[in-house]
Amino acid sequence: PTIDLIDQWQREFEKFNLSAFILKDAKNWKANLEEKINFLNLDFIDSEIILVTYNIFSEDSFIEIIKDCDKNCFLIADEAHKAGSKKFSQGLIADYDAKIALTATPKRHFDEEGTQLLEDYFGGVVSKKDLKWGIKNGYLCPYNYYMNEITLTPKELEEYYEITRKMMKCWNEHGQQTDAFWGYAGERADIIKEAKNKIDALSDNLKSLNFKLDGAFIFCNTEKPKNNEEISQFDQIANLLINNKVRYKPVTSKRKLTRKQNLKDFSKGDADVVLAIDCLDEGIDVPSAKMAFILSSTTNEKQYIQRRGRVLRKSKDNPDKVAEIYDFVCFPPSLEDKDKRMTK
Repeated sequence: PTIDLIDQWQREFEKFNLSAFILKDAKNWKANLEEKINFLNLDFIDSEIILVTYNIFSEDSFIEIIKDCDKNCFLIADEAHKAGSKKFSQGLIADYDAKIALTATPKRHFDEEGTQLLEDYFGGVVSKKDLKWGIKNGYLCPYNYYMNEITLTPKELEEYYEITRKMMKCWNEHGQQTDAFWGYAGERADIIKEAKNKIDALSDNLKSLNFKLDGAFIFCNTEKPKNNEEISQFDQIANLLINNKVRYKPVTSKRKLTRKQNLKDFSKGDADVVLAIDCLDEGIDVPSAKMAFILSSTTNEKQYIQRRGRVLRKSKDNPDKVAEIYDFVCFPPSLEDKDKRMTK
């Protein structure tokens, strides 16, 4: 799994009285792994469960040591969509006798080659379970979904259309989008993710709830402002929470040293809100979470599923839990519709 999930996996194995050895991203991991493989080859031990991050899994040294193992090797790739990247796919070697991929979706966003690689290596999708199935069979809790439709400001809308005009020119002679097209597409997506009116809509939502946010995730876009004159979406939300005396904990990829403790504090009730960027998209298990506010809406199917999944975990302390999901989505008029209105 990823580094944020590795301890969670260890706890799951312990439920079955199985010990799992975590191979840390430290200097001595090679010696530790070599020792485990030698013990297996010499029949000193019958089996070994090794938990490892994708960073190590794809290293040449790790691959060579695994190839030296004389016993059957079984690969479980959690968040397997990551394994389709150019770097991590190096670890998808033929030496594993059995393999299972676990993922919200095997489709990699804008990466057909990586998606095909995963399908070929793991043999395609053999079992598919959606949210409806999970709720019906008692693995996930039911939820209410509220959509806030956000409009762009006149300035944002003009920027959006200007980029759209540039994208229309980024096609090659074969009728395919060029790399420049996808670069502009990212810029245009950022305008939607960081739409100023999302903060006002969030404020209205929180006011309607009297700022009672016991167990909420707020997903936003970035800690970086667009330019030096603006305050980032992350900081705007943080200020909104602080000004209304809402206890929150930040969980972002930049805060690696504190995010694990911050999640623990949240799960214990020492914080009302987790303010998150991206790194909470994957299977972190926090059953106490009951609400999600999704400001960084995305067309990425993985993120769409994962972010809902963060608040749909069943809770022993609240067996009748019903999650509340507030989505903030933006549907700018097409350039064609805009030109028609201007003509009229």
